[in-house]
Amino acid sequence: MFKELLIILILFAVSSNLIYCQNTINKYAFSPKYGSYYGNSTTGFGGGIEFNLTLKKTMLSIDYYHFKEFIILGDSPDEYFNQVGIMGGTYFGENFFRFQLQGGFATMWGVKREDSYISRGLLGGTTTYDNFSTVGFVMKTGFKLNPVNFFGFGLDFQVNINSYYTAFMVLFALEFGKIRTVNKLEKFDF
Repeated sequence: MFKELLIILILFAVSSNLIYCQNTINKYAFSPKYGSYYGNSTTGFGGGIEFNLTLKKTMLSIDYYHFKEFIILGDSPDEYFNQVGIMGGTYFGENFFRFQLQGGFATMWGVKREDSYISRGLLGGTTTYDNFSTVGFVMKTGFKLNPVNFFGFGLDFQVNINSYYTAFMVLFALEFGKIRTVNKLEKFDF
């Protein structure tokens, strides 16, 4: 898994405009997120964190998520997964409302239950499980409201498409940082 992540980071660095110092970073955001996921046959809750850099209209993001299956008195072990991703994309809207489109690569690892089952009566049962690690393609669409230039909130819809465990995520996001340009009319001098 470490080799896969290292290869992705190297490819991202080589293809990035930051390497050539052609652009300057004019916005950044730190974004904690919480929401739900819908996997192959499971659903659950979790959260994570994302860090964004904006170069003119280009957004570059690095994120980490941890999701765990939501189950009451069910089978064990609980399914969970972690994801570390690198994305690039663009956004539309400069002030109060922002629409984001991003795509990239992510490594995903975790535990997935298999088909064999050992019954334990009313309290569920135990299944065999598989520790997995895979690399997939990630796509994200986000809708943000930015009431002030340093804070915003919104919804993100993200999907990780891979060969082993495809997951769709709906996340509520808070954003902190320099996230929009302040117009001259919005500045208040005291």
